[in-house]
Amino acid sequence: GEGGGGGEEKEKQDFSECVEAAVAGAGKIPGKLSKSEWKKQMIDTKNVTRENIRYYDDKPAGSDVVGYMPARGDFDVEWDNEAEALICDCVFDEKKDTDQDRELKAKVLEMYYWKLEERLRRKGFLLERGLLDFKRHQAQERRRSKEERDLWAQYRPFARFWPQEEHEEYVRGLNDQRKIRRRIEQLQHYRRIGLRSDAEMDVHEKEKRKRELDEKAKKGKGETSSYLVPKSGTQRSERSRNRGDDDAEPEPPVPALGGVKESKKQL
Repeated sequence: GEGGGGGEEKEKQDFSECVEAAVAGAGKIPGKLSKSEWKKQMIDTKNVTRENIRYYDDKPAGSDVVGYMPARGDFDVEWDNEAEALICDCVFDEKKDTDQDRELKAKVLEMYYWKLEERLRRKGFLLERGLLDFKRHQAQERRRSKEERDLWAQYRPFARFWPQEEHEEYVRGLNDQRKIRRRIEQLQHYRRIGLRSDAEMDVHEKEKRKRELDEKAKKGKGETSSYLVPKSGTQRSERSRNRGDDDAEPEPPVPALGGVKESKKQL
């Protein structure tokens, strides 16, 4: 019994020495904790939280929002997240499988391999283009007008066919082209109505904006007055109708038939 107890203590001591040697050999654990801090935290596990241990300080911006784990290179929810269900029950049995079974299972593995390649390709595209930083892209969208946002959204599917710089330059060129075309149409309109100088155009635009504001103000006043003015005519007619029903004289009672016959007999 004593020999067995001594053996267990020796195993525990050997295990603790191995752990200390591993920690000492590692030096400083990657992150913000030093070796001594790490040992202290390992003793008191209640203080070990996500905030005081950072395994990966240089993680891309927005990783926490989209659920990206840079140390593993995985997302919480991957593209085609149920792809593993395709092969979870796929087992090769040399004794029971026929040639047709083996061929079918090999095709299933090829499909799964393609899904893994496509998952890696999409993941690399997100990291290369910096699409994890959702807040930065949201701020860029706010600075654009509605037409510009629609234009960028329309050409976003083509971004995967060329480098990001070329794609952004191409979309900006399309946006500049749209502005130039609009300006040309505006100048042609000014020429048709007889405007030739910039001063005349500025006066025309000011008067146009003033007319639009006046029309909006009149329209707003009309809508407000329609809500505020009571329907006096309808209410008055209803009141007069009710009053007329109350003041009407009652009709004389119709005499009974028996009374008419008696009066004839008397005559």
